[in-house]
Amino acid sequence: MKALKDCSSVMREHNERYIPVALPSLPFKDNHDLLLSSHFLFMYSDSLGFQFHLNTIDEMLRVTKEVIRIFPTIDLEGNEYKYLNEIKDHLVNRGCE
Repeated sequence: MKALKDCSSVMREHNERYIPVALPSLPFKDNHDLLLSSHFLFMYSDSLGFQFHLNTIDEMLRVTKEVIRIFPTIDLEGNEYKYLNEIKDHLVNRGCE
């Protein structure tokens, strides 16, 4: 609860840092240094399909030139995302490390 309160407080105090979006599209230009996806992408895999995840990751690759960090790689029940190896293969095929 403390983490939620702290996060909510920061979001209210610095609301200009937070931009609502509707994935898989991002309203950003290309070539940002870092992109962070926290506690969303794979957590709702029961309702967001594999193609949604691929489209979202491809969009992240478009806007980020250096680093994408996606965590956690588990669903809401704590299980590893069942298509994680396919996602990794897709990234390797796109030239990612």
